[in-house]
Amino acid sequence: MIFRAYMQPNDPRWRGRQRWGPVLFLPITFIFIVIWILFIADQAYSRVLWEKYNKAREEAIRTKSYNTIPPSPPVNWDNDSSYGQDGVDDFFLRAGIAIIPETFHIPIHHVLIHKNRNHPVAALTLSIICMGLWLSSGLMTLFIWWSKEYSHSETNAFDELVMAGMGLQFVLTLLYLIYMGFAAAAVHKWRGNKKNGEAFQKGVIAGLELASMKKPGEDERV
Repeated sequence: MIFRAYMQPNDPRWRGRQRWGPVLFLPITFIFIVIWILFIADQAYSRVLWEKYNKAREEAIRTKSYNTIPPSPPVNWDNDSSYGQDGVDDFFLRAGIAIIPETFHIPIHHVLIHKNRNHPVAALTLSIICMGLWLSSGLMTLFIWWSKEYSHSETNAFDELVMAGMGLQFVLTLLYLIYMGFAAAAVHKWRGNKKNGEAFQKGVIAGLELASMKKPGEDERV
């Protein structure tokens, strides 16, 4: 079964209460896909708004009816900063913080889970990094949305798309915080097992050394 690696991991480090860590990665992946869809949708819609604005502006200039020029949309796609934020800059500013890095991280993480190579230390480190990235991305999106909402209050559909994606980014931040807790529990268990294994190995070595030091017939009873 495809979900067995998540529900019943073979890796002993992820058994017990920390087994919910790999399970939690499934909703993380689903929400991330939805974020990508919403992001592409708001980028496409911002292009539609720009095309409408461009046609209306050109028509107003042609007819010299300058008072009919509509307000410029939140994002421009003509590489002219006088009309607002550039579309390419907007894309990489919003996607570069967390969306693009997560696009590479999630498939790799799934492979590690399926191959039982999801080391707790790596999982803990990556969860801390991803939590920070999504928190930063959500705050950046909030700032960008607020500035656009202040200047372009009439673009309701665009605002709704951006707000939905922003809200899900904060949800991912929370999920990674929870995943971090499960990973920390797995690290604690791994370190405990490692210490016990080392202590057992040292005990065996010490026993063998003592046995080799005994003289012949020392244990014999008269």
